[in-house]
Amino acid sequence: MGNSVYASASVFKAVNDYYDCAKVCIFKLSCRNGGYQNPANCISCNCPEGFGGPLCERRENSVVATCGGDFKATSVWQTLSATLDRRIGRTPFPFSCYFHIKAPAGKRVMIQLETLRMTCSTACSMNNLMINLGENWYTGSMRLCCTSDIEKYGTFTTAENLAVMGLYSRLNSVYFSVKYKIT
Repeated sequence: MGNSVYASASVFKAVNDYYDCAKVCIFKLSCRNGGYQNPANCISCNCPEGFGGPLCERRENSVVATCGGDFKATSVWQTLSATLDRRIGRTPFPFSCYFHIKAPAGKRVMIQLETLRMTCSTACSMNNLMINLGENWYTGSMRLCCTSDIEKYGTFTTAENLAVMGLYSRLNSVYFSVKYKIT
């Protein structure tokens, strides 16, 4: 259920679905990107990881970080790299930043892992690079944290025209680098 810090968005969604929590809202919202209406605040949506805004229409805001952004894929390889600085030491909550890489409609994004500099650990619970290729915004995320993941996984292609990535750390400063283009 989730990870070692908190329950995942898919767990919250499953509980809300099981108890049919949506029925408490008199009016219905059109949440985007797989989001669902928040039964505790009917004027907003609960969003999958990496999405934010009242209707899950944009990239999620970074948490105690200045990295993240929206990027457009082209037919030429581009490089995306970021550092998440954790000089304050260990905290019970993760610092995070989010990245959306978008291709034109009808195209897909190809991502090639280049560099991961972070603590390698079981389940990548202390820090990780999350990549979601859009097959399922709730359960389709993979978390990478070991340099061996580069050789093991290498290149990914999205299901549609959007890749969502998140960089997380609960312990140290972390860094990643990927290349991306349309395919």
